Amino acid sequence: MNIKSMLLSSVLLFNLPFALAQTTTSTTENQIAVVDMHAILDNSPKMDTMRKGLEKQFAKEHDSIAAAQTELQTKAKKIDTDAAVMTKATLAKAKESLQKEQKALQERQIKFQQSVYTAQDNAMKTILDEVTAVVTTLAKTNHYDLVVPKNSTIYVKESFDITEQVKSKLSK
Repeated sequence: MNIKSMLLSSVLLFNLPFALAQTTTSTTENQIAVVDMHAILDNSPKMDTMRKGLEKQFAKEHDSIAAAQTELQTKAKKIDTDAAVMTKATLAKAKESLQKEQKALQERQIKFQQSVYTAQDNAMKTILDEVTAVVTTLAKTNHYDLVVPKNSTIYVKESFDITEQVKSKLSK
C-alpha cells in the first residue's frame, strides 16, 4: 500500500463518523411533546369525583375523631378547673386517664390518616394510569419519540404542548 492510498484511507476513516452523524441528524427528526399534568388533574372531573368519594367514604370517621377531640378538650378543661378541689390521688388518676385517652385518639388519628392516604394513592394511581394510557396512545398515533411533563421543562414551544388533546381524550 502506497502512502497516497494510506493517507486517503485515513482521511476517509477519520471523516466517516462526521459524515454519518450529519446524515443521521438530517434524515431523522425526533418528535417531542409536553403535557401539563397539573392542568389535566386540576380540571379533571374524575379528580372531583375521587375527592367527593373519599370525603364521603371517610366523613363518619372524620366527624367521630373531631367529636372525640372536642370531648378530650372538655375533659382537660374540667380537670384544670376542678384541680384545686381534687385530692392529689384523684387528680393524678384523672390526668392519667386523660393521657391514655389522648394516646388512643392519636393512634386512631394515625390509622385514619394512613387509610385516607392509601385510598387516595389507589384512586390517584387509577387516574394516572388512565392519563398515561391516553398520552401513550397520542404519542404512538402522532409518532412522538418523547413526551415529558411540562413542569420539568424550562422552555417549550406551545406547538409541542398536547395537554388539550389529552384533556379531550380523557373527557370522552
